[in-house]
Amino acid sequence: MKNRGFTLLETIIVLAIMTMFFAVSVPLFSKFTERTKLDTTARSIVSALRLARTYAITNNENYYVKFDKIVTPNEYYVYYYKQPGNVMTIVDKEYKLPVGISFGALTDFTGSQVVFKPTGEVEVEGTIPVTDGTDTKLINVEKTTGRARIE
Repeated sequence: MKNRGFTLLETIIVLAIMTMFFAVSVPLFSKFTERTKLDTTARSIVSALRLARTYAITNNENYYVKFDKIVTPNEYYVYYYKQPGNVMTIVDKEYKLPVGISFGALTDFTGSQVVFKPTGEVEVEGTIPVTDGTDTKLINVEKTTGRARIE
């Protein structure tokens, strides 16, 4: 009669090899998910900037994207001033940044906000840094076109 199967030694060796692969892959996967979270956040901010630009052109009035660094987690939102009474009205909702991600120092923007004119351009050109503490994505907004892109 012929015995078939694996010996205890063979099973232990296979488990040891699987454990080593798992130990190596977990840190790599963790870095990948952190990087993905930063990329996704930067793309969401660009989408909000494009939304504000589209609304400004379509509705023929100024639209704003406010970046609030005071609250934790940091947040941003698109708004305009509703007439009569000049009441600030948020277009969609307030977007909160994921845990561990925050805005860096905004450069060149007035009052931590981007103002889109009815022509699609912005009042002041600038950069919005988004960071997770180790890596930073820069979102540039061009003055004449209002185009937002990630660097």
